[in-house]
Amino acid sequence: MNGRTVASRGFLEACADTWQAFADVAPTLADSHAVVRRAINGELSEQMALVPELGSTLIHFAYARRLRPGEGPALHSATTAKDCLSVLWESAPDVVEVYHALCDYTHPAAPSLFRFAGESADPDTLTFDPNAGPHKRSRF
Repeated sequence: MNGRTVASRGFLEACADTWQAFADVAPTLADSHAVVRRAINGELSEQMALVPELGSTLIHFAYARRLRPGEGPALHSATTAKDCLSVLWESAPDVVEVYHALCDYTHPAAPSLFRFAGESADPDTLTFDPNAGPHKRSRF
C-alpha cells in the first residue's frame, strides 16, 4: 500500500469533516455581525445564543470521537466518513468515486491485492508481478 494513497484518503475525510463543521460559520457571523460586534466590544448586557446549531456543530467538530455505550454526550459521537463525504458530494460529485478508489487501495480488497497481478491470458490464473504495482498505481 502506498502511503500517498492512505494520506489522500485521510485528506479527503478531513476536508469533508472540516467543511461540514465550518461551512456555516462565515454566513452566520455575517448575518449576525452587529450583535457579534457588540458582544466582542463588551457592549452586550444580556446573554443570548445566536445560533445554537452552530455552537453544537463546532462542539461536535472539536470533541467528536468514537464513544463506548454510556460514555459522553451524544453530541460527542463521531459521524461516519460516509456521512462527512456526503456533504462534499453535493458540490463535487467525483469525490465519492475517488474516495471509493482510495478505499479499495487502502483496505485489503481485490484492487489492493490485484495491483501486483501480472498480465495473464488465462482468466483462472493469477500471477504475481512485483513490477506491476507501480505501473497500475500511476494509472490511478
